[in-house]
Amino acid sequence: MISRDHEKVIDHCITGSSLGISLAKRYFLKEEILEIASEAGIDSFEFTSFKSFLNTKSKGWCEQCDEMFTDCDHPSSVRYSKTVYTLDLEAIARATIETAATSGPLSDHTSQSASWGLYRAKSEFGQRTVWFEFFEDQERLELADLDPLNLEFPVLLRDFASSSYEDYRFTWRELLSSDFGGKLSSQVSKIKNKTTAVFAEYDEPFVSEHRTEIKTSIEDYFEKSGYTVSTEIAKHCSEIEKYGISSEPADFICINDKHSQEKILISHGDLRDSGWYVHKFKNGELISIEDDSVFEDLSEQLASKISYRKSISEQLTSTSKYVQILTAVLVVVTSYIMVINVEQVRGLLTEYVSVGPSEPIITGGIFVLQILVAVSLFILLSMPYLKQMVFSWEMYPTGENRPNWDILQHSKIRHGQ
Repeated sequence: MISRDHEKVIDHCITGSSLGISLAKRYFLKEEILEIASEAGIDSFEFTSFKSFLNTKSKGWCEQCDEMFTDCDHPSSVRYSKTVYTLDLEAIARATIETAATSGPLSDHTSQSASWGLYRAKSEFGQRTVWFEFFEDQERLELADLDPLNLEFPVLLRDFASSSYEDYRFTWRELLSSDFGGKLSSQVSKIKNKTTAVFAEYDEPFVSEHRTEIKTSIEDYFEKSGYTVSTEIAKHCSEIEKYGISSEPADFICINDKHSQEKILISHGDLRDSGWYVHKFKNGELISIEDDSVFEDLSEQLASKISYRKSISEQLTSTSKYVQILTAVLVVVTSYIMVINVEQVRGLLTEYVSVGPSEPIITGGIFVLQILVAVSLFILLSMPYLKQMVFSWEMYPTGENRPNWDILQHSKIRHGQ
């Protein structure tokens, strides 16, 4: 655990040291540390407990100039041993994680072998496993090969100007702050939004009713877009083990025919809002799905399919007031026209209106109107049934042009086929 007072002193020791000197080689005298504590406004600083963050060493000192013996030209006769201290960086890193686990958002932690930095820890954050690796050397940070998309975060003991992992790293002070939980949660959500994209609400009633058709449509889409589709997830996508992704909700894995190291995992379940979602892998690594052209095309087409099919269902189950009124008017007009014949129309026109030679045109026009009204009424009432009859869940392969008319785009009579 790191107390607030100890954090202040450690911070002053680190920030007061030149970036050109390794912290492991920066020596402090006890008096120097006590002075730092005083300048930080700590009245009763406990040096004995603070020593748990220090390494104790003995250095040759000069009695005459009160400097390290290597820094002066005085004879060895005035040399004596003096106790000095360096920061124990691993102890500081370990205590930082312990504090974040004890009084912060992390629920547990275990030490791991550091890959690039000086200390690495595996921690639990809610339902997620996260890794923190501590760095005090900028060159080691820039050489590191961490995977933020696998929730591996670098933690800086010094404020480097390096751009490495700029969007994903933390400072050790942030892990001790009261708002670290919110920052980490935001970071995890941002990463999961990049690597886990939802494209349909799996438990939404309408989608639930058509799961089989939608699943078949998605599978067909990838096959036509140049992917080999398989339901043997564990066999063809060992990457899920590395990232702790469950194969239980997985539907199938899609492997790019031209680039076999590019795979798209299609899953369903309650990972994010009970939706269908995708993960994308490339060369064994989980990568961002944002702005992926295949996913964007799939998502847009499927959303359009679901929206169009729902509108058909709504038209079939509930007729709007506007259609009810229009239908009633058309029924009355059509019925009236059909109960009279052309001779009766001619007689009515002759009796009430002087139409002269235009009489055949007018009576013919009424007859045509009768046909148009009847046809319009038939189309109006039968259109939802016609749309349902020709509707297809089949989607167009990625990159293929689609008709502008919805009824053609969603029809079994495919464009260009």
